[in-house]
Amino acid sequence: MGKLRKWKEKAYGCGVDPVVVEVILLALDGLTLNGMFGFDALEDGMHARMVAHLLDMTRTPA
Repeated sequence: MGKLRKWKEKAYGCGVDPVVVEVILLALDGLTLNGMFGFDALEDGMHARMVAHLLDMTRTPA
């Protein structure tokens, strides 16, 4: 089993609503691509604020 698959299984089994988990994963994909390709789509400080908010979302059980 691949590392990504194991990681996703843990994410979906953590007690957070699966829809919230998927939103978080998609947002992280977008942030990663934004950084990789240097799209500069975010205002200063927004990346850190978004990551902090996504982490907060993981602390809310389903």
